[in-house]
Amino acid sequence: MKTTKIGLFMAIILLSSMVLAANNNSTVAFKSLEQARQDLTELQARHIPTSRANESYQEALQLYSAQMALEKLNEDANFGLVIKYANDVGKIKKIAIKADDELGVFKEVFASANKSTNLSSMYDDYDTIILSFNQERFEDTSKLIDTGYNTLSRVQSSQTTLNLFYASTTQTIEIFFRTHWKIISAISGGIIFLLLVFRSAISKLGARRKLRNLAIQKETLGKLIKKLQTDYFIRKSISASSYRIRLKKFENMILDINRQIPMVRENIVKLGKIKEASLVNSSGKEKTEETKSVRKKRGRPKSK
Repeated sequence: MKTTKIGLFMAIILLSSMVLAANNNSTVAFKSLEQARQDLTELQARHIPTSRANESYQEALQLYSAQMALEKLNEDANFGLVIKYANDVGKIKKIAIKADDELGVFKEVFASANKSTNLSSMYDDYDTIILSFNQERFEDTSKLIDTGYNTLSRVQSSQTTLNLFYASTTQTIEIFFRTHWKIISAISGGIIFLLLVFRSAISKLGARRKLRNLAIQKETLGKLIKKLQTDYFIRKSISASSYRIRLKKFENMILDINRQIPMVRENIVKLGKIKEASLVNSSGKEKTEETKSVRKKRGRPKSK
């Protein structure tokens, strides 16, 4: 009799544990759904496409309803997939906001560069980036933006070279030959001089353009941080976790820019010194050649 009572008592405890576990599982699922709903609302508030996230959310809702119906019938209910689909909404929100922030900065940089540089060759690449975001391929958007920055730097450097060539070559060569056409021996030194001057100037202009781009990116990030603070502290339109994640990301991007700026400035200074040294050396060679030429003319006997 005593053994029967103990067995009955253990069965009641086991059954209670199973019921409690099921209730806890449904509670976790409900909380996950609520968080997913908030994530979806935040994406909508930022005007980010939500078809992908909404699909996971609706799937989670349907599964939750089905499992709750089973639970009410005292049948085995499994909320594992409900929690998975609900958590997927949070993952999509994270990469979507990251892509949106990066796209905002890229748009600002592209628009600013387009004012001084012909970027028509990049319009297809730009449209591809925008399309990837609108189609909710957020992972691809971040990769395409990185490629876009590299392409933008190449286009700017290429156009800087062409502009410098067209603006300087004709006038410089004309002045050079008009001044030194009698000094044939100085042609080699003059050509080397031009090459050194142009190479340093092009590199220096490219470095200065990169410095301006970094400054624009930093200023844009500063504006985004102010907007983020306004959305969180004043409008209360984003959650605390989202605010911390995005603020940390913006701060890391600014730290990276601050790390690059001194390196670019140092490179500009070095290029300036190289150009100055090239000018001094080339001028010295030209004066030496001119002196030799004059001496030869003075020492040549007159013809009878």
